[in-house]
Amino acid sequence: MRKQPWAVIAWTQVSRRSESLAREFGACYFRLSRVDRPRALILVYLARNFLWTIAWLLWRRPRVVITFHAHPLISLCGLMYTSLFRKSLIPDVHTAGFLDYDFFPARQLSLFVWKRARLVLVHNEAAREYLNEQYPDLGEKLFVLEDPLPRIDVKDPLPKGTRTSCTYICRFSGDEPYREFLQAAEGLPDMDVYVTGNISKVPGLQTEFRSSHIHFTGFLPDQEYFRRLAASDFLVALTTRPYTLMSAGYEALSLEKPLLVSDSEALRSYLGPLASYCSNTVESIRAGLQTLQTGVPRQKKAWAQLKQEKIRNWASKKQK
Repeated sequence: MRKQPWAVIAWTQVSRRSESLAREFGACYFRLSRVDRPRALILVYLARNFLWTIAWLLWRRPRVVITFHAHPLISLCGLMYTSLFRKSLIPDVHTAGFLDYDFFPARQLSLFVWKRARLVLVHNEAAREYLNEQYPDLGEKLFVLEDPLPRIDVKDPLPKGTRTSCTYICRFSGDEPYREFLQAAEGLPDMDVYVTGNISKVPGLQTEFRSSHIHFTGFLPDQEYFRRLAASDFLVALTTRPYTLMSAGYEALSLEKPLLVSDSEALRSYLGPLASYCSNTVESIRAGLQTLQTGVPRQKKAWAQLKQEKIRNWASKKQK
């Protein structure tokens, strides 16, 4: 049996936040994949993940377990282990955990787990206020911890072209207005637009948007992905979720890149006036793209100062 002081557990395809938390806390990272459809297969994967996670926890015996709380079962799994062996559970609550699963019995199950956890991590102050209003019993258990800024080291940067280029960081998920973005980008043929993410999730989309200045990169390995971001003049990240702080925001800040994001209280609170904001409509997105395309100063010094401020703030919270 191998003992490990801290563990971070995720049931997802990719979670940069979970990876970063594991690195910062010196924790062992355990990830299992998941599926979103069909329903019968979802149940099979949930049962498999539940059993594998219990077995892994019994093997590793961590003192502190941080769970990627989107689906409540992952934290219930952690609670069973930590209750049995008197260890500590810290659910890391993603937006899906309190918006997508806000129905019976998932809502009640989440609250049952959260009330018995040592802490409940949320990603921003707006999410904390929302959960505090919905679940006043949680009280001081709610703790705001943004993502640690990623350590991005681009050793072999891509050559920069002669035209303005932007990268739209996308996963083609239900909360991303990717069609609106593509419609907006189609009207800007003098700018190279790169779109990341697994486009096969949306059959026919690449055929629908065939403009020569729009380039679908597919899902990129980390080093290629960061090379693409570093070569861009600015980045774009959009979401319809009101309480989400997207990984793209942290990546842009780490790279000190101008950023166009959806206008939300959570994003404005974290990024402040340096970012550019838009609503998730074709017209607003196109206006935001044009504003950055026409040469808004990079404000590199201000981005660098904000970056260092966020690094210091995260280090301070980590000690708590």
